[in-house]
Amino acid sequence: MGNYNNTRLNKEQYLKYSEKTQFVMLFKLS
Repeated sequence: MGNYNNTRLNKEQYLKYSEKTQFVMLFKLS
């Protein structure tokens, strides 16, 4: 179960990181 929790946490961190990256890309393009 601990491994599953780590995977879920990494997925959440990845989603937050990708959202920031997309925002920066949009900001640079505009």
